[in-house]
Amino acid sequence: MKVNYTISSTCRFIGSNRTVYVEDAPSITLNSPSDSGYSTSSTLTINYTVIGDASNYLCYVYSNDTGSWIQEAGASTATNNTYKLTSKVFTEGEVLWNVRCSESTNSNIYGWSTSNFTVTIDETNPAITINSPTNNSYVKYVIATDTYAAKINITVVDANADSCTIKVNGTVNRSYSYTSGTHFALNFNATDGNYN
Repeated sequence: MKVNYTISSTCRFIGSNRTVYVEDAPSITLNSPSDSGYSTSSTLTINYTVIGDASNYLCYVYSNDTGSWIQEAGASTATNNTYKLTSKVFTEGEVLWNVRCSESTNSNIYGWSTSNFTVTIDETNPAITINSPTNNSYVKYVIATDTYAAKINITVVDANADSCTIKVNGTVNRSYSYTSGTHFALNFNATDGNYN
C-alpha cells in the first residue's frame, strides 16, 4: 500500500511530499503440537502456516525452554500459505513456544502467532512398586464364586499421572486412572494357572 503525506509549516520550512509504504504483517497459525499437548519425546515436529503478501518468509521458533524467551537455533524458509514442518529438541518439562516470521526480503516486516502454545514433554517413565502379591505367590480359590481372585496392590509415582494398564499374560485386563504417589488395589478373576 502506498501512502503520500505532506509536511507543512509556517516557519522557514518548505513542505514536501514523502512516499511511505505500509505493509501488513504476516499471519502465523500454529498447527502442532497442539496447545496443552503432551509428548513422550523431546524432539518435536513444529508445524505452522504463514499467510501474507510475500512469496517466502524466514521463520524462527521461539520458546522458554531455557527459562528465558529465546530464539531457537536456525531459520526455516516457509512458503506463503503452505504448512511448514521443522524439528526442534526441547528439555523435559512444560515448554511455551511460538513462531515469528518475517518477509525474506525485509526482516522489519514480521509477525507472530496471536497465541503462544504450551507442550509438556515427559520422557521419564513412572516408578511402579508392586506391593502385593509377592513374586511366585499363590491366591485362594473362592468357592462361592467358583473363581480364583487376585488382588494387585501397586504404588505409582509420576510427574504427569495418567493411567495404569494391567496386563495378565500379555493381554490387557484393565486400565485405571490414578493419582501419583498413592497406592491402589486392582482385582481380576482368573482360572487355575500361572500368571505374569
